[in-house]
Amino acid sequence: MQQTSIAANNASKPHRDRNYDLILKAMDRLPNSEGIADNIAAYTTLDKVEVSRRMSELESNGKVLNTGRKGLTAKGCRAIIWRKVYEPVPNIQMGLFQ
Repeated sequence: MQQTSIAANNASKPHRDRNYDLILKAMDRLPNSEGIADNIAAYTTLDKVEVSRRMSELESNGKVLNTGRKGLTAKGCRAIIWRKVYEPVPNIQMGLFQ
């Protein structure tokens, strides 16, 4: 079972990396390089669900930031506003110990 999951993860990596690139390029076109998944998807070939699934992964990779604000979807639901990170965020705690 675990090998199947590992194989699936490895097989999807090129597709996932392509989607990351599409999302980050789309965010360059948004005001202040930020928006909800619906806005980001409008500038890609991906749908809003695909974009939403990748945002927390991009956040873990330090590529986007959850602004802590919410925007409204076309259906009036509240959604996270994400901002593209252009430079790595310094780890202040690490600086204290070096």
